[in-house]
Formats: sequence, structure tokens, C-alpha cells
Amino acid sequence: MTTTSKHTFLKEIEAVPQHMAAEVAKLLPKATLESYIDFLDMMYHYTLGSEGRLLHAMKLTSNEELKELYHHLSEEEVDHYELALADLKSFGKEPEKETPGVVEDFQKYWESISAENSYEYLGAVYALESVADHIAGKAKQELARLGLNNTNATFVLVHLEADEEHGGLCHKLCADQGAEQSEATLRGAQEAAKFWIALHQCLVPTK
Repeated sequence: MTTTSKHTFLKEIEAVPQHMAAEVAKLLPKATLESYIDFLDMMYHYTLGSEGRLLHAMKLTSNEELKELYHHLSEEEVDHYELALADLKSFGKEPEKETPGVVEDFQKYWESISAENSYEYLGAVYALESVADHIAGKAKQELARLGLNNTNATFVLVHLEADEEHGGLCHKLCADQGAEQSEATLRGAQEAAKFWIALHQCLVPTK
């Protein structure tokens, strides 16, 4: 890959988490305490499968650096569903039994990626782990508006901090490895972006 095309690829993929943040930033001011609780339920179901998804990506990936990344992230994500659960319980709530359709759809997409297209995982992980850096300030502002703090917003606050480090790791690997498989890497980022934006639609009250 030439320097010019690598630069173009990085510019395109860096725009993905920026787009994700911009779209979700439009939803945040509409959130209510009730829709925030719905969001926690969504996050519980989503993160319940995070470790498994990352280990699946690790198995399908031949690149050793990417295997290490997915293994590292799987260890970091292993108990994050418990954070969402604890926040739910702080409101006297339990998770819904049914997995939301948007989470099921993302799981199907994740499992549909073949070994030949495994760089889609890198793109997806990059997008998901990099968006926090672009929305942290707005998210904290909206948490404060709703009167939320580290007793009932631990899930969000932990991810805003942890994802900053994760995003940096993923960006380096996108530059070093993903650029050589730019089409698959970018496709993974774009698919993850669609999912992530859809995941946050529950912040907008339906009633």
C-alpha cells in the first residue's frame, strides 16, 4: 500500500467513530431516566456476549498481534455486563429475559465474518473502542443532567475511561496491519457503526 492510499484509508476509518459520536450526541439530550434504564438493559445484553465475540475473532484471525489484541480486550470485557447489571439494580430493576433484536442482529453479523475477511473484526473493534474519545464530554454532561453518578452510571463511566486506552491500541494496529486489508477493515468499522448507533436509539423515549 502506498503512503497516499494508507493516508486515505486512515482518514476514512478515523471518520467512522467521529460519525458515530455525532449521531449519538443528537440522541443524548432526549434521554430520560426511564430511557437510560432501557439503555442499561440494552448494554447488559450487548456486553454479556462481548468476551465470546472477541474470543471468536481471535480464533478466526491468523495475525498474532491481532490475536493478542482480541485476547487482551476479552479479558478487559469479561465482567462488564456486571457493571450494567449493578447499575440496573441500583434502580431496583433486573434485565429483561429477551435479548434485544439489535443485539441479536449484531451477533449474527459477527458470526457471519469468514476467516478470509477477519480484518473486519479489527475495523469493528477499532470503531467501537474509539468512539468514547469523541463523545465523553457530551456523555458526562448528559449524565449530570439526569442526576446520575458513579453509584448508578458506573457502566458508562468505566467505558469512557477504558475505551480511551483501547482505542489507541486499535488505531495503531489499524495503521500497522489494517491498512494492508483496508477494504475489509473499513467495512467492519462501518458495520459496527450502524449497530452502535442503532443500539443507542433506546435512549429516545417511545412514549
